[in-house]
Parts: sequence; structure tokens; C-alpha cells
Amino acid sequence: MFAAALFEVGKHSQAEIARVLGVSWQAVHHWHSAWPQGGANALAPGQQGADALLDPEQERELVSLLLQGPGAHGWED
Repeated sequence: MFAAALFEVGKHSQAEIARVLGVSWQAVHHWHSAWPQGGANALAPGQQGADALLDPEQERELVSLLLQGPGAHGWED
């Protein structure tokens, strides 16, 4: 949101904003590209990364199986 405020002021380069915020120039460039379409709301965090392949129950089952170790599943090590 601070980046959006700096974009509004219009006195700072993307490189300066990156240095102030401690992020990459590429991140600021991405934010600056999104900012004209949606303002500060366009910079709100969204989903990061890909969707999970397993649902929560499958994740719990996998953790349980892994904690049993390889021997419980026919592997020597």
C-alpha cells in the first residue's frame, strides 16, 4: 500500500521505491503495471503459488504415512 501512495505522489522512480521497500525492481514494476487499473486495491495480496493438489484430509493422511517411515511400506530405507 505504501508503494501505491508513492505512485500517487509521482516523484519517485520505481528503482527508488524498490530500495525504500526492500523489494526487487521487478516487483515494483509489476505493481506499477497493475496500479492504473485498480489503484491500491490492485496491489492487495492475492493467492500465491499454484493450487494445492491434495485436500486437507489427503495432506493429513500423507503426513501420517510419511511419519511411519519407509519400512512400514515395504522399503528397506
